[in-house]
Amino acid sequence: ICISLKSLLNYFVSFKNEATGNSSHHQAYEIQTLAATPVYEGQDVKIFAPTGSGKTLSYLLPLAAKLAEEKDMRLLILTSSPELASQIQSVFKQYFEEFSSLLILGSANINRQKDRLKKKPRVIVGTPGRVFELFCLECFSVTEETTVVLDEIDTLLERASYDKVLSLVEGCSQLVSASATYGEVADSFLKETPFQLQEISTEKREGVVKHSYVFCNANKKDITLIKLLRQEKLKKVLLFINDLKYGSHLAKRLMDSDIKCSRLDAKIQKLDREKAIKAFRDETIQVLIASDSLSRGVDFKDANVVQYNIAREKELYIHRSGRAGRAGSTGRCISMVTDKDAHIVKKQQKAISIVIEELKLISAGSGKPFRKSKPTRKKK
Repeated sequence: ICISLKSLLNYFVSFKNEATGNSSHHQAYEIQTLAATPVYEGQDVKIFAPTGSGKTLSYLLPLAAKLAEEKDMRLLILTSSPELASQIQSVFKQYFEEFSSLLILGSANINRQKDRLKKKPRVIVGTPGRVFELFCLECFSVTEETTVVLDEIDTLLERASYDKVLSLVEGCSQLVSASATYGEVADSFLKETPFQLQEISTEKREGVVKHSYVFCNANKKDITLIKLLRQEKLKKVLLFINDLKYGSHLAKRLMDSDIKCSRLDAKIQKLDREKAIKAFRDETIQVLIASDSLSRGVDFKDANVVQYNIAREKELYIHRSGRAGRAGSTGRCISMVTDKDAHIVKKQQKAISIVIEELKLISAGSGKPFRKSKPTRKKK
């Protein structure tokens, strides 16, 4: 490379800002600068950084630089969800169009994927299930010229067979993992591989998230949600629910209140999922109802998060709230809390070292707080 990787990072970020009309920042983020040289030099790396800190670009750019110099190099990126895989591949198509790339998802036609693999794309991005199936059919191989990236590794291993991912990793020359959280399964997996990974980490988050909660009656959550959206004039809301079966009912309640929305669940076809995500990005809908598959890695500019059901696990709260306040922007994460959930607010504040302030809703026409009392404490 004729210029330093740091300069290359800064150039790329500035170019991206110019292309997207975003002038809020013109410097590479901290994790991108820290990871650039080790990844480019072929070291095995464990990238550990908060949500919204620029982890994806921290490995994409140095690996793109390697692809430019090493003509036999191949890149395999495994992700935890189809949405994240599609997002990563679109970055390659937009900014690194000189490299042939292929998106491999389980919902696509496998015979077409076989045909496209015959052209030997230099970059494969996909979810582990279908990728492993094609690997077993010998449609492609993982060799000493292959770098493998495990993006959102902890969730990836939760949703895919441990042994399948291990099989895809063992023959490669370089392993890179990236996530905002590493659980016991992820750490155990990395120790089982033949690689000694260097941890590159930062606690710096490249955006601001304001955390708050609104208390509500368990039987009137839908009404409270509608009041919340209207009072706070929230736009581009990613609404997380625990039970996807309730998504259809919730979508109807919102639409009946003239709040444009869409929902994602396992039964929705690939094209409909893509349309829903595009409508959300373009702000033709106000609310996107989703499960936690959308809480990992997927980037929505200027999004806000509402937890219809507050996350009980620390890691889940981190990833959900991480969809807001990304890449130098400011966003909100609002949790809807019932009497039974009140103790979780205190638990998450302590576990993540954040402040979650109470947000009081105003009753229509009364000018009084929607609720005066504080959440009841859980009796010991």
